[in-house]
Amino acid sequence: MSDLAVGDSQQPAGPLTWWHRPVPSRAAAAWSELARHPTAPPQDFDPASLDDLPPPARRLLDRALPRHTPLGTAVHLGMAGRLRVDGQWLPFVGEEILRAGIGYVWHLVRGRRLVRLLGADVLSPSGCRTELRLHGLVPIVRRREEPVSRRAAERLACETVSWLPQALTPQAGAQWHEGDGEHAVVTLSAAGRRVDVEVSVDVDGRLRSVALHRCHAAGVASGADPVGGMVEREFVTDHGITIAGGGTASWWSGPGGRAQAQEQLVHYTVSSARTPSRS
Repeated sequence: MSDLAVGDSQQPAGPLTWWHRPVPSRAAAAWSELARHPTAPPQDFDPASLDDLPPPARRLLDRALPRHTPLGTAVHLGMAGRLRVDGQWLPFVGEEILRAGIGYVWHLVRGRRLVRLLGADVLSPSGCRTELRLHGLVPIVRRREEPVSRRAAERLACETVSWLPQALTPQAGAQWHEGDGEHAVVTLSAAGRRVDVEVSVDVDGRLRSVALHRCHAAGVASGADPVGGMVEREFVTDHGITIAGGGTASWWSGPGGRAQAQEQLVHYTVSSARTPSRS
């Protein structure tokens, strides 16, 4: 099977319709907030801006971004896969809006007909929250984080690396640091924090993994454990932008975030990616 998927003209349904049930009002409001977040008109990508970057960064962005691509700051994704919950794998379908540096809303449906959980993870200028309902009606989880946790900010940075390569350019303010021939580290602004993300890039410029340190949700004595994602395939949008098209997210072990995945959390496949009407 090829590791390359190509976008088509079919666009995912809007966040208020795809569940066929009302989404949590706060999550819907946060989605609109991110979609309409004021931004300056995007610059066009200039390949010459990559000249001083570490070789892995140059290969990655040369492959991901066509010449003169507008450097938009948001993406609207559709996806499906499996999510590990209390040791069991549950299928999910979902969609997400991601705004570089600002936040995300991930709407999802977990499980099947008998046990179906509908929820949303939200990070926006208005705050950070998680909500999960049984069949969209009975509240199961409601959690609000103030101020925004490091865990949410680091997730934003990691997903930006995976799905919004426009934000990884020097023109967008990304700062790259030398690694070796395969690895480099990018520092991104994420919800008011500066976050370092290590990337692994093959000789052809394919993103193979991302890694960062963040705390387990329940907390750990050591304070932080490595979290990483392996990229197994690519997805090419209608505008020719190459993003992570499928893979896994896992707890990792070992120094520097370069060890093998120890506990897989999510398997995902991207089905659509487009730029919101106001990016």
